[in-house]
Amino acid sequence: MHIRYDALIDRWSRRSLDNPSDVSEFKQMLWIEIARRIVGFRYDPNRSFRRWLKTLHSSRIADFRKSAARSARRAERYREYAGKARRIDQAGPQPGDSATESEFLTDSTGNRNLVDTQRLDRARAAVQARFRNRSWEVFWAISMEDRSIRETATEYGMTYAAAFAAYSRVRNAFRLELERVEAQ
Repeated sequence: MHIRYDALIDRWSRRSLDNPSDVSEFKQMLWIEIARRIVGFRYDPNRSFRRWLKTLHSSRIADFRKSAARSARRAERYREYAGKARRIDQAGPQPGDSATESEFLTDSTGNRNLVDTQRLDRARAAVQARFRNRSWEVFWAISMEDRSIRETATEYGMTYAAAFAAYSRVRNAFRLELERVEAQ
């Protein structure tokens, strides 16, 4: 089956995605999905297998694009709040600021914000200390690694609701801690 349909799937994928590495990654994910679904597939002589395949492909392309957009937003948030990719302003720190403790980060709107990276690290450590390791790992997988709640729940042996609750609790605590730290 792979030999027969791979060229067709490749052609559809290249038409839908610009980046060759995205095409390769997408095709791998699609073949895994096909392998899972083919077990329950029942051939209907009145319908086309290629049509089923094209429908599955179109659906997964839409999912892939949404995932890429979510991933880009999360990466931007990570850079913004955790200081992963710092762009220090040309002017440097303002008078009275220590260059080792404060930096200017440019957010997604182009505004420069003074961010105390040590305070961010303390806030993260404080929140992480309040929660069990598993809750923190669920939060990190969903918010920073762009994993779905369902995928994370399966990986950690949790129900969807339990994974969502763990993620929400840590996220809300992190927001409150950031507000508390910024108010200091």
